[in-house]
Amino acid sequence: WGPVPPGKRATYYANHHAIHHPEFCEHAPCHAYSANFPRYCPPKPNGRKVCELLAGIAPEEVIELVSKVAR
Repeated sequence: WGPVPPGKRATYYANHHAIHHPEFCEHAPCHAYSANFPRYCPPKPNGRKVCELLAGIAPEEVIELVSKVAR
């Protein structure tokens, strides 16, 4: 779920499976969406181009979760 805490969203959907890594950003959870990113994110010394939480989700994690759910 990236920056949004899964408990705020995934709780209401029985077939929803969150991948969430709050350890990738010390400011998580937050509610920064594409419309306001990175304007509301604290600056980093080398700039901020992506949401660290979303960038931290490995494709393999998504594939593994999909294969578990699809069974």
